[in-house]
Amino acid sequence: MEYKVILISHNDFAEGLRKALEMIMGNLSQLKAYGLQEGENPDLLIQKIRQEIAPSEQVIILADIFGGSMCNSALRLLDMENVTLVAGMNLPLAMEIILMKPKTKEALDDLIEHVKSGIKRVELDFSWCNDEDE
Repeated sequence: MEYKVILISHNDFAEGLRKALEMIMGNLSQLKAYGLQEGENPDLLIQKIRQEIAPSEQVIILADIFGGSMCNSALRLLDMENVTLVAGMNLPLAMEIILMKPKTKEALDDLIEHVKSGIKRVELDFSWCNDEDE
């Protein structure tokens, strides 16, 4: 079964993420990006995406915002057994999905939890330094 990842977002976020992924990972023919532009109807964009999904493909759709118009419209694609929808896309999540190609819901859930652990507040820590080192 072929594996495809589709990025959906408001405006150009999905396309920018696709470009970042290809900068890091090289050409990714299995990766597509769609952005809802101002004045467009998200349902029409989702209809276009539906037409591009073959029954022989395992498809993971990454949406930018849970509860956003693109994610809500993409819910209509879940009537296809080969489609999975994940909200809250970011670069590490997309990279892991492309590399690991999770085949089960459990594997995808584990991958999501792993990616969440990479979200951290970053600060400088000079506690290792003492007066003698200065």
